Amino acid sequence: MGMLNRIVNISVLVLAIVSVIFGALLFLKREELRGRGDKMASFIVDIVKTLDVNSACDGSNNISDKKLEVDPKKDPNKAAENQKKSLYHNNYKNLETVLAPVKLQTKSIMDQRDALGTALGDVGIKLELPEQFPPAEFEGLPTYQQKKDQLLGLVTKVNDRDNAIIKQISASATVMGFTVETAALKNLDNYATPLAEFASKVEKLKKRSDTYGAHITRTCKIFQIAEPSLGGEDYGAELSNVASAMQKVKDEFEATKLELKNTKEKLAKTEEQLNQANAKVDSLNKDLDKSGKEIAVWKKKYNVAMGIEEGEVEVEKAPSQEELLKKLEGKIVEVNGKWDFVVIDLGKNSVVSVPLGKKKKDIPVPLPEGKVMMVSRDSEYIAKIRITMVNDNTAIADILPDVRNGNVLAGDKVFFAPEPKDAQAPVKAVKPTADAAPAVAK
Repeated sequence: MGMLNRIVNISVLVLAIVSVIFGALLFLKREELRGRGDKMASFIVDIVKTLDVNSACDGSNNISDKKLEVDPKKDPNKAAENQKKSLYHNNYKNLETVLAPVKLQTKSIMDQRDALGTALGDVGIKLELPEQFPPAEFEGLPTYQQKKDQLLGLVTKVNDRDNAIIKQISASATVMGFTVETAALKNLDNYATPLAEFASKVEKLKKRSDTYGAHITRTCKIFQIAEPSLGGEDYGAELSNVASAMQKVKDEFEATKLELKNTKEKLAKTEEQLNQANAKVDSLNKDLDKSGKEIAVWKKKYNVAMGIEEGEVEVEKAPSQEELLKKLEGKIVEVNGKWDFVVIDLGKNSVVSVPLGKKKKDIPVPLPEGKVMMVSRDSEYIAKIRITMVNDNTAIADILPDVRNGNVLAGDKVFFAPEPKDAQAPVKAVKPTADAAPAVAK
């Protein structure tokens, strides 16, 4: 019996020792677990604080790793509030309640990340970049940095391109003589207005350039020189050719003017002789008119004596050359305002229809050089012209520097009329033409 008691006592002692050892081990393990819990609580609080930076969130104010002990009896509201935000190990029952806001904040940040990834992908689409960027590439940690750098590089190129275009537009506007502000073109809300103004002014310059080209071509046709080709890159050389040709025409014109001046000086020397000849012609015409009247009287007597009724024999005196010239009328077909000369539709082959008895007859009336003609429009006097060169069906005349009543225009009427005695430019007498001599003889 005594031996059994000893064995039991020894067993109890061993068990007690084992219990103490296991208790110590459990205590150490408990302390380790508490330390891990406190570290994890501190780590979670640090993460929440990090997520709060620049996020406009206050999650760190609603969570703590400190032991918050408040007597529920003294301050039940404070104690309940501490239970909702404390991660201390003695509040393990409310762990899910404390971590719920953290979970919600984490989800919001992930949603923000996804929205930013989608927005960056849309930026690539809106800018029509050559490479597209799916949102998932910005959401993944291994790829977001590379894709971000690629996107920023392409956006920088787009911005450089836009700035270069804006700079070139502004520089082109300056070259063309007007201003387009770069700041106005960079205005995202009102860039269309300066662009529209730029396009409108460019269009006007194009129309003006085309008009210049058309006038240059028409001028070349008038002066019968080679028409330029102004549509290519060598328009400068073409314009130089036109200028050279025009200078040649001008030189020829100046030479012609000089020759005409010399001719006029020679004509001036013989003007007095021609005037005297014209005076003699006028005297002969008067004698002829007197003789014509006497012949008419004898003709009438002869008809009465012969029993010929009036009108059966048509014998009329042909009109003189001066009278025919007074019936000659024409019009201006072209005006050169720079050199003050015109082209008219009368010439060497001009005719006048005159009545001879009961019929009319076309009589050739060559336009004489040196004569002065009147210019009128709607029965109103406009100016005077002097015939300088006569062709078959046209003639060239200088616009005289007398008193004008307006500009001479194509379509104006031209005719011969007596000039007033006080005319500024005397009319040069012209030797009667071969056609006029028979008229005097009659």
